[in-house]
Parts: sequence; structure tokens; C-alpha cells
Amino acid sequence: MPDCAENNCRKEAGFVHLHVHSEYSLLDGCARIPDLIETAAQSGHTALALTDHGAVYGLVPFYKRALAKDMKAIFGTELYIRNRNGQPYHLPILAENAEGYRNLLQLSTKAHLDGFHGKPCVEIDWLAEHSKGLIALSGCLKGEIASRILVGDAAGARRNLECYLDIFGREGFYLELQRHGLVEEERVNKALVTMAGETGVGVVATNDVHYVAREDWRVHDVLLAVQTLSTLTQKNRLRLSSSEYYLKSPQEMERLFADLPEALRNTVAIAERCDVRLDLENLHIPVYTPAGGRKIGDTFARLRELCLSGAASRFGAHIPSSVSARLEHELKIIGEMGFAGYFLIVHDIVSYAKRNGIPVGPGRGSGVGSMVSYLLDISTVNPLDHGLIFERFLNPERISMPDLDIDLCHEGRYQVLDYIRKRWGREHVAHLGAFTTLRPRAAVRDVGRALGVNQKLIDRLAGAIPAYSRDINQVLKESPRLQTMLREESQAGEIVRIAGRIQGLPRHMTQHAAGVVLADGPLSNYVALQRAGGEEIITQADMHAVEDLGLLKIDLLGLRYLTIADRTVRWVAEHEGGGGGMDDGGGITGCGGSAISEIEDIPLDDPAVFAAIGRGETIGTFQLESSGMRRLIRRMRPENLEDIMCICALFRPGPLGSGMDESFIRRRHGLEPVSYFHPILKPVLRDTYGVILYQEQVMQVAQVMAGYSLGRADILRKAIAKTDQAALEREGDHFVAGARTNGIPGGTAAKVFALIREFGSYGFAKAHAAAYARTAIRTVWLRCYYPVPYFANLLSLNYGWRERFDQYLSELHYLGIRLLLPDINRSEVLFTPEGGSIRAGLGLVRDLGEKAVAAILAERKRSDYRSFADFCSRMSGALSKKAITHLIKVGAFDCFGGTRPGKLLALQGLWDSGRKEAEAERARLMQGQLALPGAERMDWTDMTAGAQGADRRGRVCDAFVSYSPPEFSDAERLKMERELLGFYLTSHPLDSYEEAIRALGVRSAADVGELEHGDAVFLCGCVGAARGNRTRDGKRMLFATLEDKQGRADLVVFPTVLQKYGHLFAANNDRPLLVWGRIDRTEQEPTVIVRKVQEFVKAQ
Repeated sequence: MPDCAENNCRKEAGFVHLHVHSEYSLLDGCARIPDLIETAAQSGHTALALTDHGAVYGLVPFYKRALAKDMKAIFGTELYIRNRNGQPYHLPILAENAEGYRNLLQLSTKAHLDGFHGKPCVEIDWLAEHSKGLIALSGCLKGEIASRILVGDAAGARRNLECYLDIFGREGFYLELQRHGLVEEERVNKALVTMAGETGVGVVATNDVHYVAREDWRVHDVLLAVQTLSTLTQKNRLRLSSSEYYLKSPQEMERLFADLPEALRNTVAIAERCDVRLDLENLHIPVYTPAGGRKIGDTFARLRELCLSGAASRFGAHIPSSVSARLEHELKIIGEMGFAGYFLIVHDIVSYAKRNGIPVGPGRGSGVGSMVSYLLDISTVNPLDHGLIFERFLNPERISMPDLDIDLCHEGRYQVLDYIRKRWGREHVAHLGAFTTLRPRAAVRDVGRALGVNQKLIDRLAGAIPAYSRDINQVLKESPRLQTMLREESQAGEIVRIAGRIQGLPRHMTQHAAGVVLADGPLSNYVALQRAGGEEIITQADMHAVEDLGLLKIDLLGLRYLTIADRTVRWVAEHEGGGGGMDDGGGITGCGGSAISEIEDIPLDDPAVFAAIGRGETIGTFQLESSGMRRLIRRMRPENLEDIMCICALFRPGPLGSGMDESFIRRRHGLEPVSYFHPILKPVLRDTYGVILYQEQVMQVAQVMAGYSLGRADILRKAIAKTDQAALEREGDHFVAGARTNGIPGGTAAKVFALIREFGSYGFAKAHAAAYARTAIRTVWLRCYYPVPYFANLLSLNYGWRERFDQYLSELHYLGIRLLLPDINRSEVLFTPEGGSIRAGLGLVRDLGEKAVAAILAERKRSDYRSFADFCSRMSGALSKKAITHLIKVGAFDCFGGTRPGKLLALQGLWDSGRKEAEAERARLMQGQLALPGAERMDWTDMTAGAQGADRRGRVCDAFVSYSPPEFSDAERLKMERELLGFYLTSHPLDSYEEAIRALGVRSAADVGELEHGDAVFLCGCVGAARGNRTRDGKRMLFATLEDKQGRADLVVFPTVLQKYGHLFAANNDRPLLVWGRIDRTEQEPTVIVRKVQEFVKAQ
């Protein structure tokens, strides 16, 4: 960091920008920090401030970029100060020293946690509490002093100035002058200069920077329209009124304020005073103390002690020399890097989870490559079994925080989080923040809307961009379709150009899916905090900034499949030999004599399991269930754990897109010769048939061929992953030189380096594959041997996840496992095993809330319900009439005999006793419309009080139920199932059409997700939900779902098609329709644009 006193902050230039917004003024600034720093450096600046709106998201990347350019970073933010009337005003503040920096963080934290009123606001009292070490500027036209001047309240402006002077002192507050060409600014500037002369307060010149160059104003204007969901032509929208809000050179600012040299000099004086240096060298992780608070003398000694204890537990008295050597190697690196406490903390967390019966995965990420992790029981994978490399996880030649990730049962994750907060203090713990960014497709849509472009053109442009692409300019190079649109549509070019400028900008700060951050003191001393929409507190810094600050980050990922597996294993332990195995459901019989009491007991080498995997029978299992994965599995025919590891590594966009999977499989089956480029690489690449599949192989190739240390080899791996061209050029020369030293020809070495550069970028962490393959195999094992409890848990944890749930229902049909209707005496909340079938739960029934289900189950614990009358008597007042009606309609009381219409009639009589509806019902009965014996003798008006009332209610129920009017038809029952449970349970309307559907050769609705934009598709199914809408010109259109036995597809029916076929959608009554259309992928989820519809019977 340059010393401003020595360099005089380029006094020859005489100006420093103190009011600057970057991309971290979300959807308000479009000046990216790298561009800001680069442009500032080129124009002669040696210092620059960052004052983003209401938050401090960008401080760490700003500091690092400035440091790299030998430029002083001045830390600040533009606060929203809330006055006593609740009006927020702008107030830029700058950190003068370390205390000021801490107060900057505290104010931003307090604004978000305690002062959020649409914006993160700071009360004047809080400002007074945290003013030390801060310099404040009066702000732009939205500052309170300027606002009062503009409305003619000179006295109020003066009072406001006195208030700020009381808080910051005369040396800590400046009146801010801006000149962006606005008339209002000149009025304010004149008043401020006068005020400064009268009070002796300093003035300071600023430019309210929101973009880097003048020509960026159009892009910024569009960005503001995106933020406010408006169009550029809208009046009174948020906008900056000129193109002057860019990063002006010192010379431009000197000319602009030539009449006020003091305002320029004060920018330099402030910059000289501001001297804050972030500590990016030291760690700030909690000091480990064992539970109970007792101190330990030496964390490293404690780590060694636990590792040796773990080794004895895993290997017995005679620990293999290879294990001891690896342990000593790792401990040496951990000790030298100061991470002993880190491992002890993670060990503490994992131990807590396991002690409390919370399932923990076998490991995750590169940390699986650590022997220390294995011996501490953080991971259950012995790294020596797979040749895993410790330096891939913790590199002594590249100082960075280790990253031990933990997979937990998703239900137990919150309990573990609560333990961490209690163990290390709530102020020391927060969730990790993460930015959502503008992806290319979303950017095109946002820009198109802001420009007021026709929606059809926007849809066409968005449809030409792959959903997960990251660079619209790259798409443009590779897409003839997009190039054609740009030539043919005059507006398309501007949309794509501006979208290319705003893509990647942060849009929103949200909670990271798994990350938790810990510190050795209150977190707000190191990083500002905020809420993530709800009550959860997150960091105002992403994972990279948190790591740079030396804070401890742990990923605690809630994994549904761990929960499913754990529930199934516990069910097996409780019911072993009591049914539910494949002998009940059909298929594999028994479980090979294996007794399992926990997930880790499940064997990884069962031939029957690998036979099932090879057949693609993996729907509902971890990592192996997608249709693309099942196709890969069937081609590869895996036989062991290592094969599943390879499959996990191959099934990713890079390897699949490069053809690596084809070459790998051909080599595996002997259809293509295996080559290694050089014999020295054979031991490294033998297991993957000469294909560089894993990141660890990249490191090993560099080690054995070019003499790299594993630490330097990891640096090479990272350069390849980041496609760091400059680093790769350097490493290429080093690699070839090292290979030559080993006697390998330079040409061969160059070819090998080109190979690892190409395929290494697709490499997968072998350590990660080793852990995930274990969980995958174990879920297949449970599916094979205990499909009924496994699928019961699978359905329970995926109920509401539409696509997956439908697929699992279809798989049950394939396996021959019946689904049973809800039963008032047998059902639990969701799905439960029952013999060789699965019983649907009461919690699935529409309008039956959690409290109602809990009340039914609690009462049932006392004794089963003996009859419908008994249920009504015991649950009187606990359930609504609608809830009981729905229970009747889905068959929950079928166990009591009689018909559902009879029970509905009984309920009507009971519920409406003494009401007009009951009288009408009695009249109907008396008139013989329903000949119910004894109806004329019933006292309908007194059936509510006491035991006598209960007896009368019972007699009414019995009478109605025993009368048993005709049962609902099959079609009626199916319709009720669909409406009240959300799916067809006992059968499906398409069951009787199956042969004819197969003969037609239609696609399954589940296949829609695999088709490309524009693909033709032919479907058959029943219409589910349908919702009418209107186009921009007021014409009717329709959104609907088409459901078959495998899944659902979203349909879009435009006006011309709806006009022709609308009657089929309206009249459709669970009769199948044939639908022809094309796939549309302009949104995240694919839809079918309908072109033709035909009723199935007529099409036949």
C-alpha cells in the first residue's frame, strides 16, 4: 500500500475521487471494480474511495485490486440516514483508521439488522455512537442538507449541519460539492459555499461515479430501468439526468472546479488522512477448547492425540507403516500452516452430529484426501485406498484456508447449526452470503423489457441463449441463429450489446446454500452482516472475501438422500424379517446375510447391486438417477466402486461435451487402444484407460513427468481450472524443462502438457468421487433389498417436488409396489411401508393441516377409531367439516364399511343439525328421495350436548352409513384422488390406454426436460391445472399441464391454437389428449408450445 504522505497522493494532479459506486451498488452502479481500478491508475490516480449504497459488499475485492496496482483504497459507504420523520437521506462516510473501519462495519450491520425500512437505514443516535474514526460528507442532492436547501429551508439546513458537526467534529465533516450539469446542483453549491464561509467547515469536490466512462451512461440508464422494473420511456422513473456520472480524470475535475481549488485540495487531504489496511495474512478462526470450556495447552498436540486414537480405533494395535507415514506428512503441513484448530473444530462439529444420531456423509470434496480427516472420523474414506493426494486439499505452497465440507441429513442440519451457535457464540457465527448475478438469458430479457422491445423478439433472443451460459459474447460467436437475428432485427443488436455489458453483475445478496462462517470474535468486527430475506443472518461478503479475511468457512450441506437412507436403515433395524424386503415387492430376495444398523454397514461390493446398476435400475438413488446418467451407466456397465467413481467424474458437461465419455467407454470395452503418450504415465493413468479423468491425475502427471512437487502441481491444476493463460504459459515452459531433465523429449512433454491443459480443465476431484460413489452405491443397495421402506421415505421427502415425485410414482408401478389409500387407523403423516405396499399419509390430504393431522394421530394413540361415528365423536371440534369431507372422499374411512356417499350424508346430518340444511335434508328423506329407515324418528335439533348427544350422533352416523347409497364410480374416485391428494393413487386414467399409447410412439412428459429448444414433440396425457391469460393485445391464451404416468409437461396455448382446440381443454374430463408441439426453452424450465390437439379416441 503506498504511503500517501510520501507520495503526496499525486498533488500534481490535485484530486482524489471520494464518492464512487461500483457494481456492488446493486443494479445501481455498473462500474466493475477491476475496470475502476485500471482506469483510475491509467488516468494518474494513486488513491480511490469506494462508497456503495447502503452496504460494503465490495471492500475486499476493491482492496485487493487497488493493492495490486499500488493504489490506496479508501473504504466507505453511502449510508441512508433516517431522520425523525422517517425520511432516508444519503450520507457518504469514509474510514480514516482501523477504528473507523470497524465503525463502518458496525453501522452497515446495524442498518441491515435493526434499521431496515425498505432500505438499510441508520438512525442519528447510532451514527453518534459509531462516529469515531469516520469522515462524513454532506452527500449529493439526496443528502439532508442539500434537500433542505432545495426546498428553501436554510435554517433547517444549518441545524442539520450543526447536528453533523456535533457527531463528527469540525475536522470530520465536509460539505460536498458536485457538478453534473444540473441547475439544482448550482443552487445547492452556492448555498454550501456560503455556509462553509460562515462556519469554517471544509468543502470537498466529488463526482458521483456510477460508471467508468462517459459512453457507459446508456448502459447505466438501462440498468436503472431494470432495477425499477420500468422502461426508458416511462416518465418520473429513477434515472441520472446527465452523462457526467463517470470516473473523471484528475485533470477533468481540476477544470470543473477551477474556481474552488480548496474543494480539490481537500480531496487529497482526506485521502492522506485515510489509512486503513486490511489484514489478509492472519487467521481469525475460533480458538479450539473442548466441550465444557476446559483449556488445552497445545491444539497441535491435541490433534495428534486424537489422530493416534483414531488410528488405533480403525487399524488396531498395529497401525500400517503407510498410514503412519501419511499421518506424519499431513500433521507436519497442518502444524506449519497453523490449521490444527481448524481440524479440531470440524471434528467437534461432526462428533456432535454423530453423537446425536444425525447422519453424516462419508465425506465431501478434496478433504476426503486427508488421512487426518479419516482418523478424526470427519471422513470415512481411507485416502490410501484410492491414491488420494493431501496437497489437493491443503497446499503448503499456496497459503489458503482449507475447505472441509460436511454432508448432513437435511433434517438434522438445523440442529447442528444451533449447536455451532451455542458452542462458539451467536455473535461469532453467521451464514455465508452469496451473490445472484445477471445471467446472459436473464440479462437479455431484462434489457429487452427496459428498452420496451416487443415480447416476441425478446423471447426469440432469449431462446437462442443456453439456459446456463455465462457469456453472451461467446454464444454470439457460436450461434448462427443468434447472428441471423442480429442481422434481421434492428433492435436485437442493442439488446445483446447492453446485455453483454451487464451480464455477471450482482443482482442480489442471498444466503449461500451451505456455507457457515465462524470467527474468533464478533463477526461484525471483520465483516458487515445483514439478513437474508427472513431471520437468518448472513455476511456482506462472499466466500472469496471471507477466505481472504482469514475467517473460518465450513459448508454444511443438507443432503436428502442421507435422510432417506438413514430412515430406511432404521426401519430395517426395527423390522428385520418383518416384511418390506424385495421378497414382498418383487425382484431380489433377501439381503445377502448382511446385518445393517447404520448406513456405513452397507456393503460396497454386492454383485447383485452392480447388476441392478448396470441395468439402469437407479431411479431414486443418489447421483445415478437422471436419464442421461442411466444411459451412461448402461453403456459403461460398472462392476465396482472405482467404476462408479469414474461415472461420477464423467457425467458432467465438460467430459460429455468433449467426447471424453465415448473414448473412455470404448477403451474400457476394448474397442479402442489404450495409450499413455509415455510409459512413465502408465501407473498414473492405468485405472482410467489413459484418460485424464481426475484433478489428482493432473497433479501426478506433473509430478512424475516434470518433477513437480505436489504443491506446485496443485498450483498448475488451479491455473488449468481457471484457464489462467499467463500462468499456463509459464507452467508450460516449466513443465517441458522439467520433463527434459527426466530424459523425456521436449516434443512429447509439450504434447502431454497440451493434453492436461485440454482435458485437465474437465477434471473432477477424485476425493469427491470416492465419497459420493459410496453414498450412491448404498442408496442403490437399499433400493434393491428394501424397496418398500426406501421408496416410502423417498416419496415422503420429495412430496411437492413435482417432477421427481411423478417419476417415483411411475417407478413404483414398474416395481409392482402398490400404493394404498390413506387410512384413518393405519396412516401416519406421509408415506409408510405396509407389508409389500406403501400407505399414503393423512398429511397428503388437502385442507388437512399439520395441527389437524397431529390431533388425529394423538387421539389414535389412545386407541384406534372404532367407527366413523367414534371418529366424529372423539374429534369433535378439532377438524373442519371440509377436512372430514376430504378424508371421506379419499377413502380414509373405507375401513369402517359402507360407502363414501353414505358417510358424506352422515357428516352433513351431524354437522348441520339444527340448521336449515339439516331440515332440508330431513324433508328430502321424508319425501322418499332417499329411503333411510328411521329418518322420520330422528331428532335433528339436539345432537350436540353430553353423552346423550354423542349417542344420538352415533345412531345418526350408523343409520346413514348402514344405508350406504351407491358408491362413487371409478372415474369419480380417481378425480377426487387427483384433486385432494395431488396425484392419482389407486390407478391412472391412462391405464386402459397403455397399449394404444405405445403403438402411437408418443414421448413421455418426463422426456420434455431433455429436449432442445425447437424440437418437435408428440405427447399423450390428461390435462391437469389450466390457467387462462391474455396476450398484450388482449387475446385469450392458456397455460396448462399435461400429465401422463411418468410426469408432467407445461403447455403454452397461444390464441390461434386455443381458438381451434380450446373446447378440448374445457371439455376434457380425465380423457387423454394427443398434443403436438415444439419445445420452448426461453425460460429456465422448458415448455411445449402447442400446435395441434386431438382427443385420443378420435385420433385412434
